[in-house]
This record gives sequence, C-alpha cells and structure tokens, in this order.
Amino acid sequence: MRQEHEENKENGIQKTSGKGGEKMKKAKSTKTAAERKTMEESFRIVAKDMKISNDCRKTGLNGHDLVVGSAGAGKTGGYVTPNLLICDHSMVVGDTKGQLARKYGAYLKKKGFKTVTVDFVNPEKSATYNMLDFIDTYQQYFVESDGKAHLQNKYRTKDIKKIVNLLVPDEMDTHERFWVDSARAVISSLIAYVLEVMHPMACNMVSVLDLYQELIREVAEFQHMTKSEQDNWKGISFFAELEKEDPQNFAVKMYKMYSGNFIAEKCWSSICQFVSNALEIFVYPELRGLFDGMSTLDFADLGKRKTVLFVNVSDTDRSMDSIVNIFYSQLFQVLCREADRNPEGRLDMPVRIMLDDFAANVYIPDFDKIISVIRSREIHTSIILQSLSQLETMYKRASAQTIINNCDCKIFLGGQDRDTADYIADLAGCLPESVMSLENNREWVVTRGQKARCVERLAPYSMDGMMKE
Repeated sequence: MRQEHEENKENGIQKTSGKGGEKMKKAKSTKTAAERKTMEESFRIVAKDMKISNDCRKTGLNGHDLVVGSAGAGKTGGYVTPNLLICDHSMVVGDTKGQLARKYGAYLKKKGFKTVTVDFVNPEKSATYNMLDFIDTYQQYFVESDGKAHLQNKYRTKDIKKIVNLLVPDEMDTHERFWVDSARAVISSLIAYVLEVMHPMACNMVSVLDLYQELIREVAEFQHMTKSEQDNWKGISFFAELEKEDPQNFAVKMYKMYSGNFIAEKCWSSICQFVSNALEIFVYPELRGLFDGMSTLDFADLGKRKTVLFVNVSDTDRSMDSIVNIFYSQLFQVLCREADRNPEGRLDMPVRIMLDDFAANVYIPDFDKIISVIRSREIHTSIILQSLSQLETMYKRASAQTIINNCDCKIFLGGQDRDTADYIADLAGCLPESVMSLENNREWVVTRGQKARCVERLAPYSMDGMMKE
C-alpha cells in the first residue's frame, strides 16, 4: 500500500475526498489567493478518490487523456462535468444539446471565467464565428509605381488552402481529382479577393458566396456571347480590375487557373456543382448570422485569460460537419501560433480541449501529428469515445494508433467492443472477458509508467453540489 502511495505521489496522482460536492483538499501555498490556482497545483479528476496533476513538468506525462465508454457509461457526467467544475484554466467543451452551458455557465462566470458559446445547432443563440478572421497575416514590402516602398499586410495563402481543403474534401474516386482541384481554385480565388479588396466588416463567407453568385452570372453572360464577343471579352469584371492593379495577386493567379474552363459549358457546370455543394451551407438564411460580420470570439483569448468555450454540435445532423471541422482545425492552429509567439513557446493560460463524442462530431486533419506536438505549448486534449474502433473509421489504422499512444492516461468506463476490451486487457494483464464484464461502478485507469488499476468510478454529476457552496 505504501509502495502504491509513493508511486502515485511521484507521478502526480493523489487521493481526493470521495464525497461528491465536497471541497477538494488544497495543497499549502505561499501565493496570494488570486494566484493560488496555478498550473503547478491544478489537477483533473479521473476516478473517485483519484486525481492527476496538470503540471506535465512535474508528472512527466503529456496531459492527454483518452476516455472510452459505451453510451450511458458516464463519460460526460463522470469525467467532463467534474473537471469543468474544478478547472482553473481555459477549456473548450463539446456541448451536444447545449445543456452544459445552461447548467454550469453562471457558476463559471462567478468563478471569474469568461464563457462563450458557439452554437452550430441554434445559430441565433451563438457567438459569431467568421472563419476568415483566423487567417494569419504577414508584412511584405510593396513597391508603388513611383518607386516608393512600404510595408503591406498580406494574408497567408496556406491558411486559405486549409479552409478550402476542408470545404472541398478529397474524393475517394481518383477520377474526381480534376473537379476537386478546380473547385478549390474557384473558392480560393474568391476568398483571397474578399480579403484583399473588401471592407473588413465584409470579409466573411457570406461575401464569398455573394461573389460566387456574381461570378456565375458573368460566366453565363460570356457563354451566351457570339464568337467575336467572346474573343474581345476582358474576363470577370472584378478580377479584371484587380489584375490591372496587381497582376501578381494570389486571387488573380488562382482565377487564371480555372478561367479557361468557362468556354466549355459542361465542364464549367461540373466544377460549379462541387463549388455549390461546398458553399451551400452559407445560403441558408437562419445560418447567415453565424458567419456574417466579424467574429465575436477570439481563439487566442483562451491562451490569455480563463475562458470556457462551449461548442454545441448536433449528434444527428451532419450538414455542418465541414464547418465544425474547420472550427476545430483553426482552434488548434491559432492556439499553437499564439504559443509560438510567446518567448517561452507556450500559452500564458493552459488550455484543455474536451473532445466529447469525438468520432461523431468532428474530424481534425493531421490530428495524429497535432497531438504529438501541442503538449509543450500547454495545450492538452481529452478524447472521448464509445470505442477505440471509432477512431479507425476516421483515421488510418497507423494514425489512430498514434493518437491512442499519445494519450498518457487512458480511462475505460465499460463497453462491449471487443477490440477495445482486447486493448485494455493487454494493458491490464487480464482477460478481455474481465474487461467486458466490468461492474458499473468500476473503471480501469491506465497511466504511463504505472500498473493498470481497476478503481471505483466517480458517480455522474455527483460533484454538482459544489455550485451551491
């Protein structure tokens, strides 16, 4: 027993009060009350009477958790909500149905947190999310016609590409490659034009859609011209004007890549089909308010002050998938960029991203690579699944295994998936049947550097009493 206590202490794992709603024991600190809850003494709850320090430098762990349990196993009530209640750093919480924001929002505000809700289900209740606001800029010298040079802000084209690649994902059929690449070129040119030319308040995807509709109209006019009129045609009016001012502009270059297809009506029609599918989500009037205007949230704020960002994503309606994927991709991108700009290469305020129902709600490109490098930046994830096999439906087997391997704490709350049971049994040194017959009040906790332990589970929502204190 003493040996287990020493092992737990060495790895930053401590016993806590077992009664739900009771105050957690606090370590002695010489810091002021405002500074007491630092990353060095903060922790997260993984089971009843068990917590893990969030200080990765102290524990030697990477801070990523993998929580696996079948529907109704208590993933949200027994893991997400307790850690939401005790958190002292920023968090991003998947909030399907919007219940967590309603239930815990006022309490978190009382604790000094800023709370923001991005609601992809009820957009009229959501903060504005303008994906173009998160495209990074850099400064470049621009030489005018009189020979004078001045610095000019330019948008990073690779950030535009990331958005477009998620709006127009790769097709499985290699014969579709031409249409995918052409559609991406169209949308890239329109986004670049909006960013370069339009007023900042108009730099959003609604403007991109409006510009696309104007593009279609002008191409239709061109296709109905006589041969001689087509020979004298100057091109799409707004791109032609931009080309006069800046022939090397990225928007113009992308436009040139597909404008030769205007003459072939069937070819252009097929390209438009892909573009229209990608931009269709921005047509719906009830969603325009979510994307129109400048963002009322800033991902970078998460790394500067205590903030909880609730993200409501439907678990039954897949129409917003491409937008949600862009949202989470930009979240990681902006946080990493913010950390890299700090002298120490990490965020001032650590951020934990709770990816609840990960397999059902979001696909993050290159997540196997992202999770491998974000720990040092004080960005940590909690991946919550119903079974490990769900990961392989999203990522290739090697990538899925990399994601699993990068979670130093694995929590199994029960389930009937054989692959998951085999994996946990192998780590625990027991039979898969023992894992699959796990009692409802028990869970397996596997932490790197320690033996797997079967411990008592924290009862779902048992810590809600904290809000009354």
